[in-house]
Amino acid sequence: MVKEITKIKQHNTILDTNIRRLGGYYLSLLFYINYFTGEIDFTAEDINKYYFLFLKKGFLDKSSLPKSPCLILEYFGFIRPRCRYERVLTPIGNNEFSIYEVYINSLDTVHHIAKCKKKILYDSRDMASLGIKSRNISKRVFSYLSINAQYAFQLP
Repeated sequence: MVKEITKIKQHNTILDTNIRRLGGYYLSLLFYINYFTGEIDFTAEDINKYYFLFLKKGFLDKSSLPKSPCLILEYFGFIRPRCRYERVLTPIGNNEFSIYEVYINSLDTVHHIAKCKKKILYDSRDMASLGIKSRNISKRVFSYLSINAQYAFQLP
C-alpha cells in the first residue's frame, strides 16, 4: 500500500509557501514518523496543520526548518529521541535513522532527504526523476528507545 506522505512533493500547491521553499527536512521527518509508526499518515492538509501547530509550539521556525526535531518525534510517540550530526560515511545502528543534507549544484542550495545507505527512501523534490544532481554534505542521525504511537498526539 502506498502511503500518502510518499506521494507528497514540495511543489504541491496545497502546502504552505514556506514548506514548498525549504520543507525537505520537515517532510523527511514526517516520512520517518509514518515509516516507523505505520499508523500515522499525512495528507497535504495535515502537513500544513501540523506546520502551524509546531510553529506555535516553537518546534519549527517560520521557514519550516525544525528547531527541535526531537520534540516533533516525541509528539508522535517516539520515546527518548536524540539527534546528532555525523559524517556521511559513518554507519548507523539499530533504532536509528538518518536525514541527509545534500547540496544541489544547479540551484546553489541545500536540501534534505530520507536515505538508508545509498537508497533514497523519500525525496520531497524528486530530484532523481528530474535529473537534478546533488552531493551529500552531512547527515543527522536520530536514535530512539522505542515508539508508542498509540499515545501520540493527533490534530485537535
